[in-house]
Amino acid sequence: MSYWSAYVGQTAPDSAQVLGLHLEGPFLNPAKRGAHPLAHLQPLNLDTVKQVLGDYGSLVKLITLAPELDPETKVIPWLCDRQIIVSLGHSLANAEETTKAIEGGAKLVTHIFNAMPALHHRQANLLTEALLDDRLYCGVIADGVHVHPRLIGLLLRLKPERLFLVSDALAPLGLGDGTYPWDERQITISQGTARLADGTLAGTTCPLWQQALNLVQWGLCDLRQAVSLVTTVPQQILGLELPNRPQGSISCSP
Repeated sequence: MSYWSAYVGQTAPDSAQVLGLHLEGPFLNPAKRGAHPLAHLQPLNLDTVKQVLGDYGSLVKLITLAPELDPETKVIPWLCDRQIIVSLGHSLANAEETTKAIEGGAKLVTHIFNAMPALHHRQANLLTEALLDDRLYCGVIADGVHVHPRLIGLLLRLKPERLFLVSDALAPLGLGDGTYPWDERQITISQGTARLADGTLAGTTCPLWQQALNLVQWGLCDLRQAVSLVTTVPQQILGLELPNRPQGSISCSP
């Protein structure tokens, strides 16, 4: 999932700046790993987290993890104390496990509806709490494949100020349909959607501007709100204050 990438050096004051690294894993539930290789997943405990972060922990701004892998909820508060934002995803967490993670400091849900249990009328789970708990912000992939537009309409009603768009974009972003190398495997891009050879969804090549436009074209919101889902809301999540930038907010002009 491409929220932010690693900051690698100084940039000119009037240029764009990359803000940090998002680790989507390796602390994921194997049953909901999606396209992540099973061999790369790791147990969720403080020793392993410290080892993964290593000497580059200061670059990490966001991490996605499955909270049920840490039943004593020791890792999430430790990460939050280090100003690393915790997002819940690739998970089979039930409602109780999700609530413990929120109380421990988790504030996001990674690509809601994807890589998590579906809604069930007798069992509350991560998705239930993501929809109902106002402490959680939710990212959604609006390419028209990962989540049906009608369900995005539901999200806009339930989380009007706590929803943001994520591209889930892969390296072939900007390239046409075709098959491309991806780690030791290959991914096939078709109409902006990436899949592994077995059909598993692996992400998109649908840029954020197109996803925002999709919302408008689907009649789900106006342009101002669509723009806020890729500007204002992420800024709020990050507590964004950049050096060499005027104080203020990112917004859509009238």
